[in-house]
Amino acid sequence: MATNYPDLSGDIVMSLLQSLSTDIGRYMMASESGADCARRIERSVAAYTQAIERSLGVASGSLYLADPTMFDAWAEALARANRPYVQTPQ
Repeated sequence: MATNYPDLSGDIVMSLLQSLSTDIGRYMMASESGADCARRIERSVAAYTQAIERSLGVASGSLYLADPTMFDAWAEALARANRPYVQTPQ
């Protein structure tokens, strides 16, 4: 099923992607736990992917927005960033 409004679909998709980007940033800034952040991002990407697929009228599973293994890498980096910095004497 194709979209009935192809002239507006690009604007809609861009709005969804901007909103997803905002959500990911919020999760990363507010999260105390890297693993919790990764799961929230993973769920959001899945939900936004589904919304974009539906707005474009493409088959479920036909779009790929992000590699899920990337979320765990982000979570690890977030966990390192949240650790207190301790400078060791030289």
